Amino acid sequence: VGDCGYGKSTLAAALVARGFPILTDDLMVLTRHGSGWMVQPGLPRLKLFPSVAERLLGHHAAGTPMNTRTAKLMIPLAKHQVVSRPVPLKALYILPEPGRPAGRVGIQPLSGCDAFLEVVRAAFNLTVTDKSRLANQFAFAERLVASVPVGRLSYRRSFAALPAVCDAIL
Repeated sequence: VGDCGYGKSTLAAALVARGFPILTDDLMVLTRHGSGWMVQPGLPRLKLFPSVAERLLGHHAAGTPMNTRTAKLMIPLAKHQVVSRPVPLKALYILPEPGRPAGRVGIQPLSGCDAFLEVVRAAFNLTVTDKSRLANQFAFAERLVASVPVGRLSYRRSFAALPAVCDAIL
């Protein structure tokens, strides 16, 4: 979880490069399943800058320009690089803000109010101010953080740090 530019797709590409398939990039759709949550599969692609795609996925990583306002490409993923069925949500990780000083790779558990605020901050639409919509959004965030561990990742933003970040998550 993180805002634009926090490295969600880059981290996903690092996991794909290590042989781990991904479920979704950018948008996570959750459905309630018993006392937990299921993550629904997203589109089988990553949105990456060409240099990141080449560095993490190799020279064969070609894609289609996302739009005229960015150099990012939509990189299609092969069947073995994606998960195409819903899977249980085991944890949420909050990515560090770009430029935030960080030492070694770590995961700080968040709970209560801190976890709740991070989930609300990551909501798709924060501009709707309808009271019933906000009440539903807050109730959802409360149920989610009560049943799923939330952790804040800490790491220096560099390609060299990605293997250790992947190891910490795994």
